[in-house]
Amino acid sequence: MIFMISPDLSFRKAGSFIKRSYLLQMSYKLEFFLRLFFAFFNILTYYFVAKLIGTSAAPYLKPYGGDYFSFVLIGIAFSTYLMVSLWSFIVASLRVFLYLLIGIFLGAKIANINVIGAGILLVLTVICFGSIGILSASFIMIFKRGDPINMLFMSTSELFGGVFFPVELFPGALQGISHLLPMTYSLNGMRHALLQGYSLGGLAPDILALIIFSLILLPLSLLIFRYAVVRVKEEGTLVQY
Repeated sequence: MIFMISPDLSFRKAGSFIKRSYLLQMSYKLEFFLRLFFAFFNILTYYFVAKLIGTSAAPYLKPYGGDYFSFVLIGIAFSTYLMVSLWSFIVASLRVFLYLLIGIFLGAKIANINVIGAGILLVLTVICFGSIGILSASFIMIFKRGDPINMLFMSTSELFGGVFFPVELFPGALQGISHLLPMTYSLNGMRHALLQGYSLGGLAPDILALIIFSLILLPLSLLIFRYAVVRVKEEGTLVQY
């Protein structure tokens, strides 16, 4: 059976969900401002770490412009898109903008931006991470407990995806793990688009990799989520979610 949902109805539902999430978030104003404070505190921490590292990491950072602070700023900013949903995507986008704004104020070398390339990479990044978020939600619906998919993906992505240091630092065998993660291609492409202004041709390998991940992860996640919904309906536990 095929269910058809009108675009107008989908947009209304999406708008209602965003409004509800916004009102819920604003009911915790202290948490909102604390998040802003900790974002600044987090960036400031890596600013001084970059001062400590100095030029010692320059050979590894040369493909990304040579500046560690700019390198890690892109990593911590765009890693916020891990496990996004509709409202958290908006929050993550605002956080990315805030990270970049503070980073530029502190001296991050972000120039010659390829806006179109960065936009394409962002869309593909959200599709990949959103798909993993759907898989995560499906696991919780079925097993009614904590989510190892979330923990496994986030921990491996932060370590092997190049958030804090170039994956070239890993031995060859461990670099193979990095190449299995969409985070690696997302951050690599974003750094080249935002720090060095690579053309679409230069960004093509990372864009192609993310397209492949998207074509695999999105249908798979929707299929598993549909199975999860059917199963919890049969068990009578859908109301819990």
